[in-house]
Amino acid sequence: MKREPRHKTETTHCLWPLQTVAAKLSISRETLYRLIRQGLFPEPIKQGRRSFFTPSDVEDYLGKLKRLHG
Repeated sequence: MKREPRHKTETTHCLWPLQTVAAKLSISRETLYRLIRQGLFPEPIKQGRRSFFTPSDVEDYLGKLKRLHG
């Protein structure tokens, strides 16, 4: 049985790979790279050659979009 976090802070200790973030945002990896280069999405956490993001990076970006587009 999968355990649901009791507090929102519990989800901040995991990292999502770039491809997962792109899928959650329904954009391509190339578009996500472009958003990063343009400074519209946070820089990834690099581990070797792989790029990771925190769930809060995605939540903050989506919140920013909601404020901009009502």
